[in-house]
Amino acid sequence: MENESSTNRKKRANLNKSENIIFIKEMNIKHRKKKNINSFSKPFFNPKKLIILLISLILILLLILILILILKGIKYFNNKEKISFNLQKHHNIIKLNPKIIRPLRNKLNETYEQLGFVNINEIESEIPGGRKWLKNLNKSKEVNLGLSLDSNYTLRAMLTIASAMDSQFIETKLRLHFAVVKFSVDNMLKIYSLREKIRDDVEFNFYNAKKLDIDLPNFHPKGTGSLGKIILPELLKEDVDRIILIDVGDVLILRDLSEMYNWNMEGKTFCGTTDMGINRYALVSKKPFDIYINLGHYLVDVKKAKYNKIYDKMVENKNAYTSINYIDQELLNDIADGQIGYLPLKFGINAPYEDDKVSDNPPFKTAYDYIVNVTQKEKYTFLPKNQDEMNAQAFNPVIIHQWNWKWQDGLGLTIYRRIAQYYIKLAGIWDEMYNLHPGYFKKQTP
Repeated sequence: MENESSTNRKKRANLNKSENIIFIKEMNIKHRKKKNINSFSKPFFNPKKLIILLISLILILLLILILILILKGIKYFNNKEKISFNLQKHHNIIKLNPKIIRPLRNKLNETYEQLGFVNINEIESEIPGGRKWLKNLNKSKEVNLGLSLDSNYTLRAMLTIASAMDSQFIETKLRLHFAVVKFSVDNMLKIYSLREKIRDDVEFNFYNAKKLDIDLPNFHPKGTGSLGKIILPELLKEDVDRIILIDVGDVLILRDLSEMYNWNMEGKTFCGTTDMGINRYALVSKKPFDIYINLGHYLVDVKKAKYNKIYDKMVENKNAYTSINYIDQELLNDIADGQIGYLPLKFGINAPYEDDKVSDNPPFKTAYDYIVNVTQKEKYTFLPKNQDEMNAQAFNPVIIHQWNWKWQDGLGLTIYRRIAQYYIKLAGIWDEMYNLHPGYFKKQTP
């Protein structure tokens, strides 16, 4: 009996154990099913977690952007004297065929001697093998730019011309007009070679200005070659309505000239920027100058200048000014009284020293004092009204004048000397400039 009872107990125990195992398995199955049901009922992404993730990504991107800006700022301040430029590579630069150089030179010499005027582009297009020239320019996009040329400063002229050619927009059609006093055909071709180095769609016109030697002999301390600008409006063809006249060598064109060229002159014959520190008494009109502009860079209504016979009046009154360096500037501001208007300073301003404020630079300070005292201020709303506006206009120029102040004075580099060096290199005249100014240039190309 005892064996039987113990056997029964073992059977019941085993039965209870198996029942417990079955129960536990069933519970596990139910739990897994319930878990699966709950998992399918929940969304795949938790909205809160998704928002947190997006915010985190945005913050990371902002941190990366801030880091990049900081690194760029450090690089800028460490290399502020290193100026880089992008050449207008969209221009197709076509080299002059060496075989046509001799016939081109002969034709230029013949035409120039006969007519006193020559368009090299057109002459080349007439010679077999020469580049063809598109004569029908878009008048609304053209800019006429005029300079004096003399054999004594051919290289300096190439520096200024290179800056003008390189800084114009692709749609701007630049037409160059040169008043030539003492200049050879070889020098003309040298100037014309810039077309091969910078852009191929620039027009080159040369005008014989030897009349200056007769009308104004010994008039200017630097020679009659410096006076070509004042006679150029008289020599231009009828298709030129306006022209910007600039000095050569110490003038750099930094931006497109279209805005200046199309400026509303409000019926004036000449428009320019106020000269730095000029406040003299007019010797012809016998009164203080009301408006006085710098002739290093000014805009001319060609037809009005011809109609008002400005050049003839300058010749007539040439003895009024005899002993100053800016004799042509003094005389034109005097005899053209009432025909002159102002332009914003960005269209021609003397180069500031690097890192200077206008208030620290005596020429700028004097100019500011002159501007705030000028009459008709309400008419020229674009003139600076305070020192901050003067600073903003001075350091954002289209034309910079006397970029070589520090260079000449031996006071070190300026940012504009760096720009000038770039254009000297672009024009391919580095070694020749070294021969003229060995103290300011390294022998090797930079």
